[in-house]
Amino acid sequence: MKLDPDPELVRQIRQLKRQGQTFAEILRFLVARKLNDTELMVQVMDAFQLTLGDVKCIDGWFPDGVNELNDEAVNRILNDRLAEREKEQAA
Repeated sequence: MKLDPDPELVRQIRQLKRQGQTFAEILRFLVARKLNDTELMVQVMDAFQLTLGDVKCIDGWFPDGVNELNDEAVNRILNDRLAEREKEQAA
């Protein structure tokens, strides 16, 4: 398990978001690289300067939709958290 952010992976995550990928699509990109939930959270936290509390919803999401959060829910939660952080940083 890798608990340190991977700079190249973080760069790719940011690029995917700039290209219009949803958070669920980004998480699938990371899952395809065999990252577990904790590793997903670490990479997303670093890529977007979010806190553990902001990204803990990732633990409730699974690519096939069997967990408590589906794609729409995880996208909504993470987009809201990202918007909050960006607003705080702009203030």
